Amino acid sequence: MPNNVKPMTPDSAASSRLPGRALIVGRPTFRGGAVAELHRRGFLCTEVDEPYEAMVHLCKRPSFYSAIILSLNSLYREELPIIAAIRKRFSHVEIWLSDTDGRHSALAEAMKLGANGLFVDEAEPANPPARMGASSETAAHAQESHAAAEKSSDPLLTAEELRALLQETPSPHTG
Repeated sequence: MPNNVKPMTPDSAASSRLPGRALIVGRPTFRGGAVAELHRRGFLCTEVDEPYEAMVHLCKRPSFYSAIILSLNSLYREELPIIAAIRKRFSHVEIWLSDTDGRHSALAEAMKLGANGLFVDEAEPANPPARMGASSETAAHAQESHAAAEKSSDPLLTAEELRALLQETPSPHTG
């Protein structure tokens, strides 16, 4: 995971605006936790299923939203350029990513395109491989594992596994 990925925490700039307005993008099964957490932080939320629908909302009311939460598990890789478009056209909107489990290459690409960081649900326990803000004990264990892997002469991934990771696609949209 890139070192420059920041978690959205209660003291992030977006969450200090009361009341803020957030646009939550993703399938309903992925939006629930983000909506509950943002309501707890004082945000008013609008939920949409598709990134194209989110762009329509932003275009209709450009200064209405202060943050957008994108569920990576609900987006196709081809839809990630919406991040750069939002960054360019609506520079005041903070772009946070959620549901990044298993989407490491998409996360890296999203960060390059201009996402601010990860949305961290404070009520949910952290999952170290997918979320920032893991405990220092977990981070130390990850560093030890990485060091042990570097000492080994075996490759971490086979060529086929690497190709599969680089060509990952999210589960198909339903609905």
